[in-house]
Amino acid sequence: MMNVISNAPGSPAPVFLDLDEVKAWLNVAADDDDTLIQGLIDAAQRRYEGPSGVLGRTLLRQVWTGRIEEWPACTTSMDIPLPPLVSVDEVRVDGVAVASSTYTVFGANSDMIPAKIKPVSDWTGSEVEIDFTAGYESGSMPKSLKTALLQVIAGWYDNRAAQADRETHDNDQADKIMFGETVEYIV
Repeated sequence: MMNVISNAPGSPAPVFLDLDEVKAWLNVAADDDDTLIQGLIDAAQRRYEGPSGVLGRTLLRQVWTGRIEEWPACTTSMDIPLPPLVSVDEVRVDGVAVASSTYTVFGANSDMIPAKIKPVSDWTGSEVEIDFTAGYESGSMPKSLKTALLQVIAGWYDNRAAQADRETHDNDQADKIMFGETVEYIV
C-alpha cells in the first residue's frame, strides 16, 4: 500500500467551491450566514477530497508524494492513488531518481479509477517514492460532481438545526453521482 503526503504541507488545499457560487446555489443573498456556509464548504472538502476523503480522489490540481517502504514481492504494478492522475513527475527507487523509461504508467485517463505504475525491472524490497500531480484543473471539475457537492452542502444547510427528534439522512442521489453510480430520476 502506498502512503500519500501533500508536497505542500501546511498550505491550504485549493478550494473546490467558491463561497459566492454556493450562496447562489442556496439562493442566499445576505452575508449573515457566510461563516456557516464557508464552514459547510470546508466540511464537504474534508469529507470528500484527498487521501482521507471518502471519494479517494483529488478534486483540484495538487502535487503529492506516494511512498512504498518496501515494494512487495510478486507485485507487478501498484495503484497511484487520488485520481485523476495528471502526471508522474519523478520516481525514486532507494532514494535515487530513475528515468521514466524504467517504468510504465497506465490507466491515467480515468477520473475515478487510480492509474497504475509498473516497473520495467524488479523493484522487490526497494523503497519507492513517486511524486505525482493529480486533480482537475481549476474550473474543469465534472459538472455532475460539482452539482453533487452543492446538493450535499445544500442538504446540510437546510437541515442545520438540531436533529435529536428525528433520523437524519445523507443525500443518496449526490453520493451516487460522486461514486459514479447510475441515478434514476422519476419524471
